[in-house]
Amino acid sequence: MNEHTMELEIIREYHAKPSGYISEETAREIGPVLYDLAVQGNCTASRVVEEAKDPASPLHKHLNWDDESAATLYREAQARSLLGCVQYDVIDRKSGKTLTTRAFFAIRTPNEGTARGDSDALEEEIAVPAPFLGTRSRQNQRVYMTLEMVGQEEYRQTQIVEYAVRSIVGWWNRYKTYSQLMPEHDPKLDILLPGIKNLLLRAGLIEDDVKEEKEEALEPEPALAG
Repeated sequence: MNEHTMELEIIREYHAKPSGYISEETAREIGPVLYDLAVQGNCTASRVVEEAKDPASPLHKHLNWDDESAATLYREAQARSLLGCVQYDVIDRKSGKTLTTRAFFAIRTPNEGTARGDSDALEEEIAVPAPFLGTRSRQNQRVYMTLEMVGQEEYRQTQIVEYAVRSIVGWWNRYKTYSQLMPEHDPKLDILLPGIKNLLLRAGLIEDDVKEEKEEALEPEPALAG
């Protein structure tokens, strides 16, 4: 038996992804529906759309059924995808090294509000959720800028760096349990995870769960009323 094998008890109480756009109530509502599709072996995006076509389905209200606006949003998503796919080379004059970078960076300017929305990745703006998000996405829409333009303003550079930090923390949050949940995982994961955890701890970006567990164990029992 693999030394990493675990006996798992799945608590199927659905909740919302912290950086996502749905509420806890929505997650509890649509989770069982998506689970049923998954266990049937045909939970594809197109199958979810088919299921959601029924007005009685809990999924229905979360998709855009206006073909005109849905088409516009889809084309905008394709445009964002194109912007995210283009790169160019930059030469560091001091070292002579050539660096490859994306050509366009998505920046939210100060006059476009501060709500971050679902920004797990700059290029992941391709996902345009829910009928009502069309208006919100325009209110908080990012402007794509060149590297030179990003360098002209400190807040633009700050956004790029903060996104990079969020990406690293997000990667950790997504994959930190995989070495336990997936017994047949690649051993390289056992090397990567502790190393990344130590870096995040040193930067103060995550809490030390082992330390928290020890502190909880050391807490005194509440005194019984006499």
